[in-house]
Amino acid sequence: MIKTNINLPSNLVNGTLLWIDVDSEKVFHSSKRFDAVEFTEHDSNYLGEGEEVFSASQHKLDSIIKLIDGSERIFGIYLKDNHYQSEASKSTISAEVLFFSTWEKLWDYAEDYFKKYDQIEVERKEEKKRRKQAKKEWLERGRRFLRK
Repeated sequence: MIKTNINLPSNLVNGTLLWIDVDSEKVFHSSKRFDAVEFTEHDSNYLGEGEEVFSASQHKLDSIIKLIDGSERIFGIYLKDNHYQSEASKSTISAEVLFFSTWEKLWDYAEDYFKKYDQIEVERKEEKKRRKQAKKEWLERGRRFLRK
């Protein structure tokens, strides 16, 4: 696993799948989270050449390409909630991405991470819903008080 910052579109979702075609050094991304569908069913969106995506830092790209032994591609996953994210322009951000040498290694890491992440998101949404309901009840009590 290699962590690195790359320039990404700002509209990508947490867990977006990225991959590098080793032969051409082109970087692609899916518009879906890594576990939404099988790899062969992900849509392929061209992100750019390796040099431009890796902010002209060739040594990062070289170290990532060294991850593989005879494989066609390197897999990455975008973790949107990391604190290393910074805005490069209105449409792009410099964000942390984890790259893995195989699809299985990505799945092993991401499965555990996203089980915890999804649970936190469910709890956050429930808390937001609970607060909204409490506010609604509080406003209703206030209306009833004013009618008296």
